[in-house]
Amino acid sequence: MVTQLIGLADRIYGAWREGEVPGWVLRFTYYALGLFLLGFFFVPEMPQHYELFYWTLLPPAFLLAPRAIGTLSRSRLFWIVCAFVSYMGASAAWSEPFDLEAVLLGLRMASYILAFVALTGLLLEADAQRFDGLMKVLCLAAALAAVGAMVLFFHDPGLFPGQRLHGIARMQYVIRTGYAFGFVGILALVYLLRESGLTLRLGLGLVFATCLAAVILTESRAALAGLVLAVAILAVSRSPRWALVLLIGSVGLAGLAWLASPELAAGFDRGVPYRFQIWSHYLSLTWEGAPVFGYGLLSRWPLISAQVPYREAHSAFVGTFRDGGLVGLGLLLGLLGYAFLVALRVARRCGDYSHLAFLVYMVVCMSANDERLVVRPQELWLYLWLPLVFIMVREAQISGADRPRDRSAVRFKRDGESATMRAFSRNEQ
Repeated sequence: MVTQLIGLADRIYGAWREGEVPGWVLRFTYYALGLFLLGFFFVPEMPQHYELFYWTLLPPAFLLAPRAIGTLSRSRLFWIVCAFVSYMGASAAWSEPFDLEAVLLGLRMASYILAFVALTGLLLEADAQRFDGLMKVLCLAAALAAVGAMVLFFHDPGLFPGQRLHGIARMQYVIRTGYAFGFVGILALVYLLRESGLTLRLGLGLVFATCLAAVILTESRAALAGLVLAVAILAVSRSPRWALVLLIGSVGLAGLAWLASPELAAGFDRGVPYRFQIWSHYLSLTWEGAPVFGYGLLSRWPLISAQVPYREAHSAFVGTFRDGGLVGLGLLLGLLGYAFLVALRVARRCGDYSHLAFLVYMVVCMSANDERLVVRPQELWLYLWLPLVFIMVREAQISGADRPRDRSAVRFKRDGESATMRAFSRNEQ
């Protein structure tokens, strides 16, 4: 009996190690990922969204881990992300005051991000067409959420004018709300430029316009600046005609909002002087006290002063230096720098500038907010980790195609390819 149990356990372990799982597990995981992403816009509270992630995505992430790692193993960016996330999660061990529970929390948050990255990369590689459909559903759902938020916003006379647009459900932090809608706007524009059906393109155009309006109403300078830069990159890469149409449309909508509401225009000036004082404070503090390894991911900080009533770093770069020191900042800069190199390679080789647009957007947003990048599920996962997954998969595909002996590892059915992969295939021929 014992021998039989040991043999069964050995067979189960061997199947897991080889990535042999029933097909329904992969299908279930697509739906689970879709529910999780939609949860950013519709789940009422953050703890409920965390629970959704724990119960629907972590189990298949464990089951599919060997296969997912094998899929992304050809991507150097994947390994750089693993190094950065693991280091920042481990830095909770030297946070002040020391707390074993906080150390375990830092490691768990790092494992959540790595599970999300690996699992999403596997799903994109396994069936790009289905993944594209999932992203289009996300665009539509986010636009509906934006419409709902704007209806509530304009209906309440105590909010408009004078206040900033908040999302519905769990999206209550106004800056991250703007960042999330900006990401969806870029995603919709990417698909609009790829699709040929008139109805679908009109729908995606409405999604883009809705998300742009939502970004303007959140009064997020970084989101609006990043969105305009991303639109410029996509438009110029497409054609001068598209560049003119998209830029005039985006600037025109923003200009109308400025003219219609002076209070809205004035809102974009808030908080600018504080950021320079905050950055100077934390840069000096870290350089003098813990320049190499930082103060740790979960160190607790008091308000800077009565004149600067903030404790957040208001910049992912400053926050990473404060928490992870030169090591953490070096890993982050290396991660982004290498991602830019891959995005430029894809752009030159395939004519696909979407990755470059996403990267520019995320860097602009990170520069002005999001002090910590290793966190439990937040809107940050949408506009940082998800676009990085797109780049990892493209790098893995190109690396596999560049090596004839490994070409069989790029397991794509012709009807399962995304528009970008079809463009790459045509370029290779």
